[in-house]
Amino acid sequence: MLRRLAWLVSLPVILVIISFAASNRAPVTLKLWPLPFSFDVPLYLTILPAFALGFVLGGSALWFSVLGRLWRGRRAQRKAEKLNAELEKERTQAAARGSGGELTGPASQASLPSAR
Repeated sequence: MLRRLAWLVSLPVILVIISFAASNRAPVTLKLWPLPFSFDVPLYLTILPAFALGFVLGGSALWFSVLGRLWRGRRAQRKAEKLNAELEKERTQAAARGSGGELTGPASQASLPSAR
């Protein structure tokens, strides 16, 4: 399903790029300022690489932001697992002491105020 959606979005974009390249074939002189070189290239060869570079840079920025969120999520997952392990250890120790397995005192659910 997702692959079909990707093709549904990509195909019109590809057609627009092909149409743009076919419509803008006029030669443009490209001068590399500090160097004495100049090139005559089609207009689309000057614009399409700039779009491609912007696409790559934007995708990279998005990837890095998602990667940061992924790292924070994994860190939170490890912390939650560690806290659950500590809770189970405390429950086991409380059961061994003979208190019925329930924690009492400030860390127990019963002593927390209800969120109303």
